[in-house]
Amino acid sequence: MFPSDQLYIVLELANGGQDLESYIFNNALQVFAVFKQTACALAVAESQLKFEHRDLHWGNILISNVDKNKTLRYRLNGKDIDVDTHGVEVTIIDFTLSRIEFDGVVIFNDLSLDNELFVAKGDYQFEIYRLMQQSNRNEWQHFEPYSNILWLHYILDKAVSSALRYKNSRTKIHREYLGKLKKLEEQILSFPSVV
Repeated sequence: MFPSDQLYIVLELANGGQDLESYIFNNALQVFAVFKQTACALAVAESQLKFEHRDLHWGNILISNVDKNKTLRYRLNGKDIDVDTHGVEVTIIDFTLSRIEFDGVVIFNDLSLDNELFVAKGDYQFEIYRLMQQSNRNEWQHFEPYSNILWLHYILDKAVSSALRYKNSRTKIHREYLGKLKKLEEQILSFPSVV
């Protein structure tokens, strides 16, 4: 069936967890932890590699259960930032549309060639693509860190719009952290980058 010189690859990936859309959280404190982990990961990548994810919808954020006392450490501009997981750990996936720069070499996907990406309707995700296009003037090689802010706003929108599911939505801690997420949602678009 295949020629004798056919090459194959076996790729093994770790289980990163359930996507943000289908995960059931204990309460909004866990979503706050997800937001902080995602923001810290983006900030470090943005700072070190001029990174933009450009497609960070809720299918590309995986959540796994970890010890509730586990803490993650991020190093941003020489400073350590510790983030409590509260029992959930984030894995960001699918870098197909991402932009990264290393040693002066820019790797990116020229999204100006994909007009269909910018005409879809329905979810806020599709509006984010148009907002990115507007922000970078459809020049996708250019570093525009505001795109990461747009995706963080998308995550916050999902958190506060009842799109995410919670086991304990009537607790005081849930209401407290839902309020914090709402406040972040109201303010985040005023920042130029995650850093």
